[in-house]
Amino acid sequence: MTNKWVPHRAGLLNFWYYDEEYFHFADGRLFLRGSNGSGKSVTMQSLIPVLLDGKKTPDRLDPFGSRARRMEDYLLGEKELVDRDERTGYLFLEYKRKHSDHYITTGIGLRAKRQKGMDFWGFVIFDNRRIGKDITLYKKEKTGEKIPLTKRELITVLGDGGTVVDTQKEYMELVNKYIFRFESLEAFQELIELLIQLRSPKLSKDFKPTVIYEILESSLPALTDDELRHLSETIENMDQAKQQLEQLERDEASLRRLCQHYQQYNEYMIWEKANEWLKAAKQEEKLTEEREQCLRDQERYAARKEELATEIQDLQNEQAALRKRELDLASHEVVQAEEKYREKKQRLSNVQDQIVKRERYLDDKQQQERKLKQEIDDNLDQLHQSGQKIDEQLEELRYAALESAFAAHELNEEDFQRHRNEPFDFTLWRKETEAHEKRLEEILSLWTSHDDLKRRYEDAYHELGEHQRLLDDLHNDAKKWHELLEMEKSRLQEAVFAWKEAHPDIPVDEETIQSFLRYLNELYERYHFEDVKKPFADRYYEALDQKKAEKVKWEHEIELVKREIAETEEELRRWKEQKDPELKHDEQTAQARAALQAQGVAYVPFYASVEFYDHVPESLRERIESSLYHAGLLDALVTETDVSIVHDRILKPNPVEMAHTLAEYLRPDVDEDLGVSADRIESVLRSILISDETQEGYFTINESGRYSFGLLQGHAPKREQAIFIGRNARKRWRLSQIAQIEEKLQQLDELLQQKKEQLAHVEATIASIHEAFQTFPSDRDVRAAFDEWDRTKRAITSKQQEVERKSEKLNSIARDWQQVKQTLREKAEGLDLEFTKERYEEARRWMKLYTGHLTELVLEHRSFLHQLQVSRYHQDQLETVQAEIDEAKGEINTLASEQQRLLLEIQHMEQMLKQMGADDIRAEISRVRDRLEWVNKALPEKINEQAHIEQTIKSTHRQLEELERKLQFASTLAAVWKRSFIAEAEHGLVEVAENVDPHEQAKDVVRRYGSIGKEQTRSSVIAKLNSVFFQESANLVEYRLSQEPVALEEENPFAGIDLDEEMELKVSDWKEKRDRIILLLDYKGQRVTPFYLLKEMEKDILLQREYINEQDRELYEDIILKTVGRILRSRIQRAERWVKDMNALMQQRDASSGLLLSIQWKPKTAETEEEMDTKELVELLRMNSRLLKEEDLQRVTMHFRSKINRAREMLEEKGQGNTLHQVIKEVLDYRKWFTFTLYYQKTNEPKRELTNQRFYQFSGGEKAMAMYIPLFAAAYARYQEASEEAPYIISLDEAFAGVDENNIRDMFDLVESLGFNYIMNSQALWGDYDTVPALSICELVRPKNASHVTVIRYYWNGTMKRLVTDWDEQEMVVKQ
Repeated sequence: MTNKWVPHRAGLLNFWYYDEEYFHFADGRLFLRGSNGSGKSVTMQSLIPVLLDGKKTPDRLDPFGSRARRMEDYLLGEKELVDRDERTGYLFLEYKRKHSDHYITTGIGLRAKRQKGMDFWGFVIFDNRRIGKDITLYKKEKTGEKIPLTKRELITVLGDGGTVVDTQKEYMELVNKYIFRFESLEAFQELIELLIQLRSPKLSKDFKPTVIYEILESSLPALTDDELRHLSETIENMDQAKQQLEQLERDEASLRRLCQHYQQYNEYMIWEKANEWLKAAKQEEKLTEEREQCLRDQERYAARKEELATEIQDLQNEQAALRKRELDLASHEVVQAEEKYREKKQRLSNVQDQIVKRERYLDDKQQQERKLKQEIDDNLDQLHQSGQKIDEQLEELRYAALESAFAAHELNEEDFQRHRNEPFDFTLWRKETEAHEKRLEEILSLWTSHDDLKRRYEDAYHELGEHQRLLDDLHNDAKKWHELLEMEKSRLQEAVFAWKEAHPDIPVDEETIQSFLRYLNELYERYHFEDVKKPFADRYYEALDQKKAEKVKWEHEIELVKREIAETEEELRRWKEQKDPELKHDEQTAQARAALQAQGVAYVPFYASVEFYDHVPESLRERIESSLYHAGLLDALVTETDVSIVHDRILKPNPVEMAHTLAEYLRPDVDEDLGVSADRIESVLRSILISDETQEGYFTINESGRYSFGLLQGHAPKREQAIFIGRNARKRWRLSQIAQIEEKLQQLDELLQQKKEQLAHVEATIASIHEAFQTFPSDRDVRAAFDEWDRTKRAITSKQQEVERKSEKLNSIARDWQQVKQTLREKAEGLDLEFTKERYEEARRWMKLYTGHLTELVLEHRSFLHQLQVSRYHQDQLETVQAEIDEAKGEINTLASEQQRLLLEIQHMEQMLKQMGADDIRAEISRVRDRLEWVNKALPEKINEQAHIEQTIKSTHRQLEELERKLQFASTLAAVWKRSFIAEAEHGLVEVAENVDPHEQAKDVVRRYGSIGKEQTRSSVIAKLNSVFFQESANLVEYRLSQEPVALEEENPFAGIDLDEEMELKVSDWKEKRDRIILLLDYKGQRVTPFYLLKEMEKDILLQREYINEQDRELYEDIILKTVGRILRSRIQRAERWVKDMNALMQQRDASSGLLLSIQWKPKTAETEEEMDTKELVELLRMNSRLLKEEDLQRVTMHFRSKINRAREMLEEKGQGNTLHQVIKEVLDYRKWFTFTLYYQKTNEPKRELTNQRFYQFSGGEKAMAMYIPLFAAAYARYQEASEEAPYIISLDEAFAGVDENNIRDMFDLVESLGFNYIMNSQALWGDYDTVPALSICELVRPKNASHVTVIRYYWNGTMKRLVTDWDEQEMVVKQ
């Protein structure tokens, strides 16, 4: 059975118009009544909920929710009634365990000054001390005035047995810790808010069923943070994994685009080097062939030179012979005429030859003119194109300068434009470009440091966040362990109280309990369990010592009884052996009598020598015997003769005649063998007078028992009867003594048995005490909880230190980051660029492009100047050729006139020679002259040929030298291109043929990648790569994508070669094309190529997808279906049971109006197509997840996936201020999946839904029924979240106002059935209904706004109400 806390007593000290007032609860029930203004609402609201959470706001103090009432006013009182400006007061509520005398008190202290603020302190007393019983909250002055304790004095009074706090929140935590134990203060706060709503005495105009539904919904326990933590962490992990996957996929897409262009770049680079090498090699082969051919020509020319020398000599000899023959024939007139004719004809032939030559020369020059014109046109086109390219480059430079904020460009361009058509020195331009590029590099280096610090800051921040989350988890664990520790302490308390009740043999006083509770509160922190146990150990040893003392006492008493039994048995034996009983006398007397007997002296004790006469009544006999006994005569000896006596008494006869003597009552009665005669005895009898008067010299007695003898007078104590005088009397007495002794023996036996039983009981008690102490509750569970709590606290301390270190690290990084930011801004000052890394990277990219464009401008300008020079050269050539053409045309015209004239002269001379008959002579002369002419013609030709051959030999030698130089350059160029190709191939960035020589590899590369070489240019490939590089750099920031220039580190291979302009262009072209860039990225601490990273990234994506699929499976199968699903199923089933129970309770309400209420918790329909109806979902959740069909599993998975996706959407919509955990908590709030609906049914009417409209048509009592029943249910549901030991406290102002008598009875029955403790007030009700088993009723009387309140107390026991006159009586009644 749960030993719940129940409110037991409330108290107000120096508060409102109370000086010191205590209100007792009857088993957790208190009812305040009184007229308006009596203070019943003030009293109730000052206790509940103020003493639950310590909040003193005005809306808490007014059941209508206004802010008119202030706690300061209650504490100080109304100014008009009490002249008080400062006051200290206390409110407290005492809780008691239902089934044990265990008390805890919570309360608040208040100190107010009028028109000023109010001081607050809260306290809890946990050591079982009670206010007004063990301690007081005031000091009592000699005048009798009660001065409330200050906070400091209260701390001193409570000592270790209580706690005092300064703030409302701390007080609320104390109340929750010691009494209610809600999992969180939020849940406790929600309960209190609900209690405030429940407290309201009137039905608000806004109150309607829909409001009830909201209250009912909020009263259901939500999924806790701990229950959802694993789910939200898994989802966050999945989201992070998905984000990582998405980032990987984005990175992969970027990398793939980069690799595509990088592949083209690499293919072009290797094709270019292979192609250039093959071209260079081909040129080398061509020049080698030309050299060989030149050597062969040189040999041929040398042989021809020797042949020509022989031929010239032969011709010179023949020429001499022919000239002699010609001289001989020359003297003939015909010859002379013929000579003239020949001269004319020769002249004509020469003219004609000259005309032909000039015409041929003219044709050549005209053709040369046309060629030069074409070349000039081509050069002009090339010059124009080159100019356009320069303009394009300048445009690119202007744009790149603008994008890179290169301010020096404008001046450099203006300077260049002024010297565009002449050689220009680009040195300054290049230096300024390099300087700006270096500045950008420095800024970007700072940006890299900035981003690295930012990344480190974010990593440190996330790391700090993760450690903070772990710290929060540890705090949560510590909170749980502390709650468990407090619970185990509570259980230990209960166990100790139960142990105390179960073992009354160890008397435990209240001081011990208080010490125990004080020590227990600080167990293991300040005290060991042995300290906690010591007060009980002391009581144990005290009880043990006490019982051991009792055992010794009983053993001693048993020994005494045994001894007494032995003595009694001895006495019995003597009595049985003794004929006559003898009076007891001194040992010396016995010895004296034995001596007399030994001496033969006859004697007999007086009592044994006489007998009463029969007429003497028993009473008189007793008086006579008693007088004689008391006077010492009864045992005196009667001797026959006078003897000397020692240590004894004897009677010497002195008879008195004619007097009233003892002989009238007694007569001699003695055996003769004793030796004492009857006469002697008779004389003794007559010597004792019977008289009321003293007779001098005689012993007198009377019938009343008085006696006298000389100075001695006495009165004998009364005895039962005469027992010694007379044989029969002695026999009777002997027998009676034997009977008494036997009875005494029996009693002693019984007493012995009793004492043995007592001893056995004491021994059993000692054993029980031993056993009881052995069974004293163990602290094992408390110790385990404390060890875990302590371990968690140490872990918190360690983690806190780690968090502080991480925080310091974060702050350090933040300081460095701030410093870099400052340096960065200083470096970037004056640059017209957006202050972002991306913009500066873009500026750097543009600056690199600028540098490239500047290089291309230099080359293009060089080409432009070359074209300009060539164009000027061709123009000069054209002008020369045109002049030569004009001169040739004039010469041709002159020669044509001369030809005409010579033709006429030759015609005339032919007619004249024909007439002279000179044909024969002419024939001879003609033969000679023809031959001579041929010789003369052939000889110069041979000589010219000889000179030409000699010139050709010289030219060939020069040509051979030039070929040697060109071949050396070509060989070197081919070699460097070969090395460039091999180095390119060794990069392994493109596929090349394997196991073949490099030349074949180059051919294979040209064949394989020839298309890209035809379709692309170097500048276009580089531009595309740079474009995609700059574009994707922003996407691949994490990998620190960079361009690493690669160049062959070698000395100038052309250093020993005299280079012409064409060679220099080729060398420049090689230098430009030999270099390339390598793209590298960071991956796992290494610099790798994009292709390697792409392969690894594809693997990572595959692994990440597998991880996400596994996480997805775990999320929807393991977590949602099994973990969260089980919790949801439990919560829903619990709510359904709760609704069922409430319906059962409401169905049992026998409302006088015939109004029956019922409530349904209806599942809602699906909100989207992917989601399921709640009813169907709940049915599937109720099933074992392992037994679900695949299609059902998929539907549930899709449902929750839709919910979680909606959670993500909500998170995006809500944005800042919300976490995924919070949004998931909202989305998976099962309370939103259902809707509450109230139904009502009146007599002879069907059941209807209680809509707002129908609610407004209800009577006041019906509205109250419809309001209270659901709200009671809501409060009950809220209390389910507290500890099972927590009290279920509610308060009602003007309880059940407007509800008829029968329904009020049912309302009280409903309150009882839900197990509520309560404070209620009413102006009209007494609360004395048969459905209330016990009730403490306090009637408050405050006549005419008096400054005091009188409390009249009643107690209702379920059947009768009676007046209670004082506190102690009420305390006793309440306990009963």
